[in-house]
Amino acid sequence: MNEVDLFLLNLAMASLLVSVGIGIAGIILRRNVVKKVICLGIVSDAVAVLLAFIGFRVKYPSLPPVWLFEESNGLEHALKVFVDPLPQALVVTSIIIGVAFTLFLSVAIVRFYEDYGTLSFERVLEEVEGEVEEGSE
Repeated sequence: MNEVDLFLLNLAMASLLVSVGIGIAGIILRRNVVKKVICLGIVSDAVAVLLAFIGFRVKYPSLPPVWLFEESNGLEHALKVFVDPLPQALVVTSIIIGVAFTLFLSVAIVRFYEDYGTLSFERVLEEVEGEVEEGSE
């Protein structure tokens, strides 16, 4: 691997880590529920790409894990050039679970808006705390 390929791989990894950081910061700092779900999607997608990068072999050639070698050193050669299939399976699973979870949160947000008339947690907490104080008096 030459220096340019290594630089581009490190740049891609760094940008994905920055995306994860931005998504986590958005989940923590944003008040709007829809923005929190969008940031959760950003984190989910960035982690999926990071997992795909972990399973990728940088050395050329990288081959899918299909056994085609019949020579005596076939296993040693296969372990050097095969791409790891486990991160790929994890990425596919995380994409499916992420889509289902995002759909569930979207339906929950619609119900939240219908019940409270706002998408801000702060306003709902103020309203609920006001009702609790009125009920205790």
